[in-house]
Amino acid sequence: MKTITLIIIILLSPILKAKEVNLSELESVSQNLQFLIAPTSEGEFEKLEKLCRCTAKIAQEKWEPAKYSEFSNALSEHAELANSVMENMEEMLENGPPRPSETVISGMQDMVEIIESCEERYGIRVEF
Repeated sequence: MKTITLIIIILLSPILKAKEVNLSELESVSQNLQFLIAPTSEGEFEKLEKLCRCTAKIAQEKWEPAKYSEFSNALSEHAELANSVMENMEEMLENGPPRPSETVISGMQDMVEIIESCEERYGIRVEF
């Protein structure tokens, strides 16, 4: 019995790790989308978080894993850059906010319908 349990654990281990990676990537995209998407009304930040999670999840389901991963990496890089620029307000006032990469821009364009469906689901309007 212990041998069978051990074999099952060994066989499921890569699957569980893959799900863990997908979940962390999903969380990353969900968090980092908030650098590019803003609610049109104040006080809707809780709904914005739900919308970003909804958008990230649907994109992960619809897109090829390689495309989603590439977008996730580019979005993370943009978020890190935006954070560093926000720490230096003089530089931000001088140069403006950082421009997203072509990968991020293309991904956001591909997400328009997804974002709109999540807007309807949560009753929020956003701009990006």
